[in-house]
Amino acid sequence: MAAGKKLKSYTEKEKQTLCGLVKYPDLNDRELAEKLKIKHSTITAIRRRMRSSNDLISIKIPMLQYFGFEILTISYGKLNHNIAIENKNMIMDKCSKLHNNSFIFCSSDDMAFMISLYRNYTEVKKDIAELQRFLSMHDLLTEESWNHALFPFEVSKILNYFDYSPVLCRYFDMKRESEKTPSLDYETMRSVELSAKERAVLHGLVNDPELPNNALAKKIKVSRQAISNIKQRLTDDGVIKSLNIPNINEIGLEILVLSHVFFNPKCMMKDRRKGINYLLQETPQLFTITGSFESVMLHSVANYEEYNFYKNKLLSIYSTHSFIRGEPKIMLFPISDLIFHKYYDFSSIMSLIKD
Repeated sequence: MAAGKKLKSYTEKEKQTLCGLVKYPDLNDRELAEKLKIKHSTITAIRRRMRSSNDLISIKIPMLQYFGFEILTISYGKLNHNIAIENKNMIMDKCSKLHNNSFIFCSSDDMAFMISLYRNYTEVKKDIAELQRFLSMHDLLTEESWNHALFPFEVSKILNYFDYSPVLCRYFDMKRESEKTPSLDYETMRSVELSAKERAVLHGLVNDPELPNNALAKKIKVSRQAISNIKQRLTDDGVIKSLNIPNINEIGLEILVLSHVFFNPKCMMKDRRKGINYLLQETPQLFTITGSFESVMLHSVANYEEYNFYKNKLLSIYSTHSFIRGEPKIMLFPISDLIFHKYYDFSSIMSLIKD
């Protein structure tokens, strides 16, 4: 935590509302007020205040696996810490712009990671080679090789796609609704066909997620009613996912943890259900994707002590049943030092969708 940084203090109703907004991003203020048993006017005032102070942003994530993007990839590794931080940030900014397939790209003083979507394995390998070449040209590589975890959607399961409510509920010490573990069966990918108008609306919603419907209608030259209808249809069909993302740096969370775990090939995903239940219900995770033999998770914790607690608990569950193969690869990013060169930015990937 940066020295002298003053953290924001939330009232109990603000904590409840923030957790509710993050957990139920599709509910309007009236619906959320009924669910949380808080006055409608209070919910509206808190939402407006948090948005104006950048405590909360709303985004739309396109489910690009339905548009021919077959693989989600997480790349991470060490950076040469001898490069001046200002130069490093400029270089990484340039690097992020060269990688059209990435939607999250962040770095700290000596580490970085990116999350990307690709149409096929050839695209992945080309991008990895370009990343290696770029970092090498700018003297940012160390002796340790970067790691790349590839998750084809057909044989992978996303258990949490940037729902921060487990993080907030843990940090605010608020009770979470008990939830059933999602189905661990792989999803059969389907292909979604959109009309030219529907594609225009999809691009508009993703690139300007907080733009009111009437402003978006003027921008892309369709009626407001068409925006509303198409938006609802895209949501119902699972083509877009609404999210409210909290500013975790402002509330006192100190560490972002990236974990890459390798599993014993003898153990199927259903055998690991106990560990998955604990992971989803009891840990402050905000992103989890798993395949048969590996998993990548992002956690956000208050401090190193909390990180150590969850790490030891998870390792105990997995190790007891011989689920883990080798040592997990873990990177700890100080949140106050993180620079996001891309932050849920799907604009460059959206431009790759073929008509």
